[in-house]
Amino acid sequence: MKRRYIDRNDIQAIAWTGFGSLHGASYVLLRVSESRSARQWLRALRPTSLADLSADGVKKRLDEAIQIAFTAPGLRALGVDEAIVRRFSPEFVEGMGCDENRSRRLGDIGANAPANWDWGISNKEPHILLILLAGSEQIEAFTSEIQQQGTAHSSDFACGLGADRGVHLGDPGPGGSCRPVCDCSPANQRHGRRRAFRLPRRRLAANL
Repeated sequence: MKRRYIDRNDIQAIAWTGFGSLHGASYVLLRVSESRSARQWLRALRPTSLADLSADGVKKRLDEAIQIAFTAPGLRALGVDEAIVRRFSPEFVEGMGCDENRSRRLGDIGANAPANWDWGISNKEPHILLILLAGSEQIEAFTSEIQQQGTAHSSDFACGLGADRGVHLGDPGPGGSCRPVCDCSPANQRHGRRRAFRLPRRRLAANL
């Protein structure tokens, strides 16, 4: 079987690289308040793709990178047709905190129940995750610039998420895992430094 042609411009770079040369990173979580303006901004916000990593076999040096992920409510808020949203897996469509059975299986009960979360469900569920990466000296200004663009185009700041990149993702926790840090306080919203988990295909832009 022949391999199908892969458009490197259509795949976000984080599918291939951890951006090890960019020591500063930020998670910016946004909620869409006006879909048309938010879609216009997202179309202009070009995510770093696989094609940006090299040219004619020569590796490129990146000074900064942007990656984007959406939640199912985020796709709906942007006006994506429900029939398209329903093509995704049930876990993605239903979300983390909307199924009592899943919450029990994940251990999200008692003090950890979704009802007690600072963000992540209902009107506190982010619509868009921006993963911003740059040099450690440049990341704060880069984050501020992108965040201001988003809020100017009908996207409200929801939360800043941080996990110090350093050599790895963060300080090792039990069993060698990493402990991300979430700080949603207004005084610390601008201090996210971090990294990502799940990505959408850029082709979704055709439906926005």
